[in-house]
Amino acid sequence: MILPLLACFFVSILFFFRVLQVELQVERAMVDAGQTLAAYAAGDGKSAGRAVSLTALKLEVMKELAGREETARYVTGGAAGVSLLDSKVEGDFIDIRASFLVEAPVRLFGRQGLKIERRVCCRKWTGWSGENGNGEDEIWVYITETGTVYHRSRECSHLRLSVTAVNKNRVGDKRNENGGRYRECERCREKNRGQTKVYITSQGDRYHYDLQCSGIKRTISMIKLSEVGGRSPCSRCAAEGT
Repeated sequence: MILPLLACFFVSILFFFRVLQVELQVERAMVDAGQTLAAYAAGDGKSAGRAVSLTALKLEVMKELAGREETARYVTGGAAGVSLLDSKVEGDFIDIRASFLVEAPVRLFGRQGLKIERRVCCRKWTGWSGENGNGEDEIWVYITETGTVYHRSRECSHLRLSVTAVNKNRVGDKRNENGGRYRECERCREKNRGQTKVYITSQGDRYHYDLQCSGIKRTISMIKLSEVGGRSPCSRCAAEGT
């Protein structure tokens, strides 16, 4: 009687670790896919809308799950068995909801496996945290946290960073809008743990391992012109007559 109980106990322990491994792999894939699509949302107009569609989300998650051993071995149906039917791409957020069945080594409690549900929510990378101005006599302008100028248009190209995810092995082939090469970011290089994906901007000269790096994360605020302090007007906004 004792041996069957011990066997059942050890099988349950092994199954618990199996479930934990698969959960971590699937959640990591969801996070990576969400961050990638959040960065794509920084693109312009229609191209950004296509980049963060539900179909693109599913493809990105499947791509991140491809080759993940535990998912392939223990999830019923492999990566294709991870359902994203309840996921949503609406407004400023990417809501990823995954459900899948982890196969049990033996039938436990009358079940062949355990259904797992995970959820990851990402905010689209827009960098905007402004407020609406209501004063008719007030002129409202836009600033960044570390910038030394103010902008009359939120659409100024200095504010609209275009973030692109690229393969690290190909970053040497990329050039910024001035024709310059990209170098490793000193601020987030400690995040490099064998990553194959990095992030670049069209105006920058560094490649980044972390989307939250201060080198590419730009928060835009709207303030009154009378509150700009020592900031000077943006030369590009002035040249465009905005």
